[in-house]
Amino acid sequence: MKTRNNVKIESVRNDIKVATNRALGDIDKVKVITSGKLDEVKETGFKAFDLIHNILHENEMEPFMLSPVRDTYRRNLQLAENVVRQIAESHKVTMEMSAEFTRNFLKILDNDDLTGAQEQLVELVKDHLQRFSGYSTESMMKLLKTYHDFLKFSIKFNRNFSNVVLTEMINLVKIQNKNTGIFLSGNMLADWWNK
Repeated sequence: MKTRNNVKIESVRNDIKVATNRALGDIDKVKVITSGKLDEVKETGFKAFDLIHNILHENEMEPFMLSPVRDTYRRNLQLAENVVRQIAESHKVTMEMSAEFTRNFLKILDNDDLTGAQEQLVELVKDHLQRFSGYSTESMMKLLKTYHDFLKFSIKFNRNFSNVVLTEMINLVKIQNKNTGIFLSGNMLADWWNK
């Protein structure tokens, strides 16, 4: 009976190794895929900022107004990277804690002398519950802080973007007001309207 249990326990230990390695591999895949997508977003976003900057500069408008929006955009991307890192780290630690708990549980069951095993199992479960709940709360607080930072920067980005648009609209009105004489001289509007 004990030998059959040993085989089953060893089989579960191997399953733990496979599951842990698979989970860690999945975490790495998520990081690589997400990192690639974020790099793509960065590249296209900053190319757009450069294009807008050049257009504004060529048309004698104030491109420096884009700087706060660009900086906020960059910080938002950094926060997105932090969120992914926090989620991956949380999943990794949770998986490791689960595997450790199961290994320790199996170690108790694998013992030839099972007297006192019930007490050991109760202590193991209590310890695991304390550690896991403490980590879970800590992990959630880190994620919430990162998400809060992301929201704060999103609000800042929206505010900066609207300020840039408003400033450039004011600049356009000023440019148009400087050039109204061109449109009004020679009764140009009246001729256009009659045709």
